[in-house]
Amino acid sequence: MKVCVLGDLHGAKLELPDAELYMGVGDLSSLGDDPAHVRKRFYKAMGSTVDAMEKFFRSRWERDFMKYVSRTYSEIYEWLNSTGRPVFLVSGNREVIVDVLVKEFQQLGKGPYELVREFKNIQYIDNKAVDFHGLKIYGLPFIPSDEPYIPAYERSQPFKERFDALRSAAVPGKPDIILSHSPPRGTLDKHSVAGYVGSAKVLAILNRKRPRYLFCGHIHESKGMMKVGSTTVVNLGTTYELFDL
Repeated sequence: MKVCVLGDLHGAKLELPDAELYMGVGDLSSLGDDPAHVRKRFYKAMGSTVDAMEKFFRSRWERDFMKYVSRTYSEIYEWLNSTGRPVFLVSGNREVIVDVLVKEFQQLGKGPYELVREFKNIQYIDNKAVDFHGLKIYGLPFIPSDEPYIPAYERSQPFKERFDALRSAAVPGKPDIILSHSPPRGTLDKHSVAGYVGSAKVLAILNRKRPRYLFCGHIHESKGMMKVGSTTVVNLGTTYELFDL
């Protein structure tokens, strides 16, 4: 069975190979590549005080920013849906962040989980098990780790609550495949500035469950494949790979 696994595409619509199933490890869209002046204000707010964050979230800039992000999600979902095949996704940090913003700070625009309902072939499998022609797949969304930006986000209570919930992930049963946004700690997770920033939680799950494959992304520059015990770990980077499973 041909399975195409997508990495952190950040809005890129690539020419995909034919497959029976498509899976994505998150960060399908970005927090906006344009307009640059709005994105700059967003990152400045997120690295500042809670008051600055709140001010941005309730501003004209934030509304314009969210409208742009909503449009990019619609475009990437439409592209994936056009394959005519099932698409399983897990949430990356981008999806998590946008969802918190939509729910907590503004009324305009739709978030990734509301938008995806319009596309029948696509579903998020965050913290869920699915069976596809006998292939048991479990989805792990982004699990916050020791990356430098996490403390800044957690100064905002809605982000702290969501991040704490994500860290409580557990995987029942014995899946053949774990589809995870975060790489396991120490495995295909080296960031050029922050060092090894993979998830200790994902590593513990990997060691305990020992699936045939663990697909991940998040740390783009650590794209690659390696064996951890009996598990093949694949960081897709910002592209895709085709597997015969």
